[in-house]
Amino acid sequence: MSEQITAGVAGGAPASGPLHGVRVVDLTTMVMGPYCTQIMADMGADVIKVEPPEGDATRYISAGPAPDMSGVFVNVNRGKRGIVLDLRTAEGKAAMTALIAGADVFIHSMRAKAITKLGLGYDEVAAINPRSSTPTATATPAADPTATARPTTTPSKPNADYPRCNSSSPAGPTTWAPSWPTRSPG
Repeated sequence: MSEQITAGVAGGAPASGPLHGVRVVDLTTMVMGPYCTQIMADMGADVIKVEPPEGDATRYISAGPAPDMSGVFVNVNRGKRGIVLDLRTAEGKAAMTALIAGADVFIHSMRAKAITKLGLGYDEVAAINPRSSTPTATATPAADPTATARPTTTPSKPNADYPRCNSSSPAGPTTWAPSWPTRSPG
């Protein structure tokens, strides 16, 4: 692997905690997925944040302590190590495969069609590392967890595509989605 894994925003994971010894490969973006893995890092997991060459979109959404380091990005990525991989290249895919092979958890926030196009769908990841857990943190329509459409939440439909979390592991698939009450605007 020619890419260098570097210390993240606030160094690596704590030396102890209930998740000490658990390695997480984090291919999430925006807030929900990175917040999930930030909690795992806070609890001692070794979280490796994978970013594309252009960087995670949250680097640019608000002011922060340095250029390309928004406050949101710094907060939800603290305690993680980071690596830049271009998953559209053979070298990037090989590096990601090596990371997954040594991981306990591989988490992403991509739509099913997009992650499968990269060759990192559940079946491919299970072939690389059958003991890993592969949760997803996406905003796909609740009626279809394999949906390929982009989220369609709007002010007039505030809970149309609320976040859902799916997990697949050797123990079998599980799905969690919040059960928020439906409220009328006004």
